[in-house]
Amino acid sequence: MTTHAHDDNPASPGPVSSDEPEAEVRRIEAEVDRLCSEYSTADAEQLLTESRRSLDELATVLDRAWSGPHQRRLLEQVGWLHLLNA
Repeated sequence: MTTHAHDDNPASPGPVSSDEPEAEVRRIEAEVDRLCSEYSTADAEQLLTESRRSLDELATVLDRAWSGPHQRRLLEQVGWLHLLNA
């Protein structure tokens, strides 16, 4: 597995520990799935607030170094959240 830390950004949290990625990705996927599932019944303002909060969190999470498959899955979640915000 090859990871790349963002050496040009001293505030970057650095590489993800070896036992963390799958749990982190699954937690995010579950949260996005919940938001998407609630689309038809949730209060629109509340859903928008939560989806924007999740996008902010994902931006921070993506600053870390991820393996290709994990990064792809996280970017997929970003896409779903952008659709919710459209």
